[in-house]
Parts: sequence; C-alpha cells; structure tokens
Amino acid sequence: MDFEPKDHSRRPVLLNNYVSMLGKYGQETKKTEYLDQAIELVRMAISEIPSGDTDWLMARCNLGNLLGQRFRRYLIKEDIDEAISLYEEALSKLPTEHFNRVGCLKGLGVWYSERFERFHDPQDELQALSFYRMELEITTATPSVRVELA
Repeated sequence: MDFEPKDHSRRPVLLNNYVSMLGKYGQETKKTEYLDQAIELVRMAISEIPSGDTDWLMARCNLGNLLGQRFRRYLIKEDIDEAISLYEEALSKLPTEHFNRVGCLKGLGVWYSERFERFHDPQDELQALSFYRMELEITTATPSVRVELA
C-alpha cells in the first residue's frame, strides 16, 4: 500500500492512527487480512519515526497490541513474545511522568496474563501481577484511566 506524501512530517503518526483503526476493524470483522495489513503498516510507520521518539514508542505499543490480537487468534507464541518485548522496550524508554506509561503497564499485564493462560509459566503470572500493581500506583494517568483502574 502506498501512502503519500512520503515526506510529510506527521506521516508516520497518521499512518499509525490508520493502523489502529484497521486493526480494530480486522478484530471486529474477524478478517485476518486486515490484521496482517495493520501489522505490516505499523512496522513501516516505526521504521519512519526517529528511534526513541515518543511516537516511536507508542507505535511499538500499537504493534504489540496487534501482535497480541493475532496471538489470540492463532496462538503463535512468537507473536505474544514479540508483543511483550515491544511493550517492555517502550516502557523502559518512556519518561516516568509520561501519561501513556500506565497504558504500557496495562499492556504488559494483559499480555503476560494471556501468555500465562496459554503456557502456564508461573513467571508470567508473577510478571502480570507486578505490572498490574505498578499500574495502580501511577498517579499521572488521566482521570478516565484512573476510573477504569478503580
């Protein structure tokens, strides 16, 4: 798929936004081709964003979500492993006060929990609990996120 203009400064972010909706559509319709296309496009977006940039980190979390969704459908262990790895990298590079930090913690809790449910490694369960606990301790989350956690 060819998106123009390639030199637009916000292209990777706009592409990432499109990918989010494409992934949701694929999940709702159960059509695999949309999920696979979303994964391909978010990888493209990541390659166009400067490494370490906040948008780069959020795109990696987006890719983690898409891989996690595909794991739920096909149970390909490499997908859940990569999803967790992407989230861990994003979390390690996000500033402590960043408003999306709680989203990374939540994502890690979800994907470690999913992996535990499928493969029964007690370390995954402990990791999930640890990330859920850290999520509860975050005070910089938006009010809507704080309500969701309560």
